[in-house]
Amino acid sequence: MEFAGENAFSGTPNHFRITWHYNSALNGCRNILPYLEEVIIPNHITGIPADAFKNAGFLSIVRFAGLNNNILQSIGDRVFENTRISEIDIPSSVRTIGQYAFNDTPLWNNTAANSIVYADRWAVGVNGTAFELNLKNDTIGIADSAFRNQMWRRDIVIPYNVKYIGYFAFFHVPLRTISIKRPSSSGITTLSNNAITASGFVSNALRIYVPCQASAAAYIAAPNWSAFWQIIQAGTAAGDFTVNIFDNTWGIPGCIEIFFMMPAPIEIPVLFDIEVWAGWGSMRIGSTQIMLEPDTMTTVNLGGINVSVMYFSHSGHVLAHTCCCNGIGLLISAYVRPADLPPWR
Repeated sequence: MEFAGENAFSGTPNHFRITWHYNSALNGCRNILPYLEEVIIPNHITGIPADAFKNAGFLSIVRFAGLNNNILQSIGDRVFENTRISEIDIPSSVRTIGQYAFNDTPLWNNTAANSIVYADRWAVGVNGTAFELNLKNDTIGIADSAFRNQMWRRDIVIPYNVKYIGYFAFFHVPLRTISIKRPSSSGITTLSNNAITASGFVSNALRIYVPCQASAAAYIAAPNWSAFWQIIQAGTAAGDFTVNIFDNTWGIPGCIEIFFMMPAPIEIPVLFDIEVWAGWGSMRIGSTQIMLEPDTMTTVNLGGINVSVMYFSHSGHVLAHTCCCNGIGLLISAYVRPADLPPWR
């Protein structure tokens, strides 16, 4: 079938089911959607437009002709939303998957609560709130808006196989570190516009790690990555010393003292991320990074709130203190730069 008019299949009995050899010329025929059970995408199609199969309530099978010899590059927003798709094989040629492409499908709804939703090797969203964000090693792409507004994320590792990061993938996510495992020698991971933060905004708490100096130069020169040239560095957050985020139990009557120990005494300067939250964790007042010299009390002002931090080199303990109001909270983490890597910028 090469063409179907706008009112084709109007009034067709509900028991009539269709296998559709997809052609973009049919996109205007919305009456066909209630009868679709299977769609075959031929290998000459380069893109599936937004909403193409949205609300095709019986659609459960999508096949791509010439799966490994396909030229399809894009799957649009909400393309398979509210269908019966529970699994799908996506051609390796695909470079972008739009936001909500698989919302309200068994593929999405049957994913464990608060876990990453996968369509084949693409991370396409989160079924709830992901308190742990661990991408699979064979992940090849991150869809548009996949982790948008996931407010409790701090650190993420982008595995070696990830080639594409979509629009708004980490938009308004308070990331602290991004560790990219793909070196420039394998081709850099493509970053779409506004994938990490709002346009023109780079958090002073964010650092981006790449495998080596050559990769750092390549990522800094690459489209969209270049906006982060000041914070892209050779190294890895996993290779740096990291103290887990310490979250107090919200200060009552409003004073907090966090006292924790580094795994071993360290004599060199330590980089600290400090965040102040209010409203029992509902609002971040401010964040900063400080280079803390051993045995010296340092005080910073974040949104009008003073936070004092001291690192005791003889014992490896860290003391952080602030006073403000009920419901105030501190998040503290620490990094030590390995001696064989360049100094912090």
